[in-house]
Amino acid sequence: MRTPSLRRGLAAATLTALALGAFAPSAGAAPASTQDARAPFAQEFDSWTDGALSPDGAWRINGDWVGSRNNMMLRSNAQVSGGYLSLVSRGNQLSGAEIQTIDQNLGLGYYETSMKASDVPGILSTFFFMSDGYRFPEVDMEIRSVMNGPGKQHFVNMSLHQTDEEFNAHAWAEPVDFDPAAGFHRYGYAIKRNSVDFYIDGKLVKTFDGLRDNLGADGGIDGELMLNSWAGNDDWFGPIPTRDTLTQYDYVRYWPGATGPQN
Repeated sequence: MRTPSLRRGLAAATLTALALGAFAPSAGAAPASTQDARAPFAQEFDSWTDGALSPDGAWRINGDWVGSRNNMMLRSNAQVSGGYLSLVSRGNQLSGAEIQTIDQNLGLGYYETSMKASDVPGILSTFFFMSDGYRFPEVDMEIRSVMNGPGKQHFVNMSLHQTDEEFNAHAWAEPVDFDPAAGFHRYGYAIKRNSVDFYIDGKLVKTFDGLRDNLGADGGIDGELMLNSWAGNDDWFGPIPTRDTLTQYDYVRYWPGATGPQN
């Protein structure tokens, strides 16, 4: 899902940077090993340890601003340590964090992340592609923390937004046999000219096909990759979290032109 502050018709307001304490990566199941030297564009979070820009200049931490439903997207809530990116939301507060690529002109191909979602109700954890200028098409994989935890039926939400008129035309909730907050899992999608394939742990789980050329994008698909975690939508992912929580990412990778997982 696009970051709340960048939705059409919503104004962004700059905040004074808040001095919030560090949130260390939590212990959990080891991330899936998917090393592949052929990946031409990747962020492994092992050398990016400080600063708003990644060492290679390809990624930035977004913020500070107030977005949808007064959610605060704060730079200080995005922390890279020990080879992980942690996007933090604070307890009893509408807050979150986001990173995105910078002028990478990404397009057709296969995208994948290894992610461990929040276990506190009230958070949406995301991995999404958005066309340049925050336009459509937009391809999303999202996890609602209200569905995470022991004894629940777990889902991964997938969507494609081609145009304003077709904003909710392509959406799917895939049931999974694991708790997305209990450990790292691989989430990916292959963006093609007229279709999008979604994968979980390397397995094809959903296809949206028969779509417009270039998924409806004028002049071809060209955009950026984003990761965010935020609070503020009671109707869909629950009330404000009652304690500090985070979404963790082990890596993000993109193979131009690939039509499925590469490892």
